[in-house]
Amino acid sequence: MGWAVTQIYLQAQHFFFFGSNAYAICMNGDQNDFVGPSTPTEDFLTHPDGTAIHLVTGLMWKRCAEGQTWNSGSCTESGWASMFTWMSALQHAHAESAFAGYDDWRLPNIKELGTIVEISCSAPAINAAVFPGAPGGLFWSSSPNFSDSGKAWPIQFTHGISYPAEKSSMASVRLVRSVGGN
Repeated sequence: MGWAVTQIYLQAQHFFFFGSNAYAICMNGDQNDFVGPSTPTEDFLTHPDGTAIHLVTGLMWKRCAEGQTWNSGSCTESGWASMFTWMSALQHAHAESAFAGYDDWRLPNIKELGTIVEISCSAPAINAAVFPGAPGGLFWSSSPNFSDSGKAWPIQFTHGISYPAEKSSMASVRLVRSVGGN
C-alpha cells in the first residue's frame, strides 16, 4: 500500500512540476519545490509602464508597492515601501493621482490581494518576476473586520497569511484597478 501511494505521488510530482511550464520566481531563492506555483508568471501580462494584468482575475496591479518607484524593469528603493495605517491607506488610494495613464487605482479587497500570494515562495510570498523588489511584511486590503470594528484584514507577505490587525497598525500598500475578466 505504501509503495503504491509513493508511486502515485512521484508520478503526480513529475507531471505537475517537471512536465509543466508553469513557474514562479522567488526573490530570495526561498522556494518550496514540493508546491506548484499559485501565481505562475504566465498568468500575468507585464507592461513596461510598471503595471501587470492578472489574466485570471482581470485585475491590473502596480508592480511596485507605494513608496517604491518603477524604473526600467524594477522597483527602486527595493525592500523599502511607505507604511500606512488602514485609514491612511484608504485615503492614499483615493487621493492617488494617475499612474501609467489610469486614475482609478484603489486598495484591493482581501480576496483580490490574496490572488497575488505565491504559496511556493516565502520572505516574500510573491512572484518576483511580476513584482520585483517586493518587500515582505503586512499589506493592507480595503476589507474591514466585521467582528471587530477596530481591525481590518491585511496579508502578511512574508509567509502569505492573513489575520485581522489593528487599524492603527502600520502596513504597506499595493494598488489595483479593474480591467475586466472574472
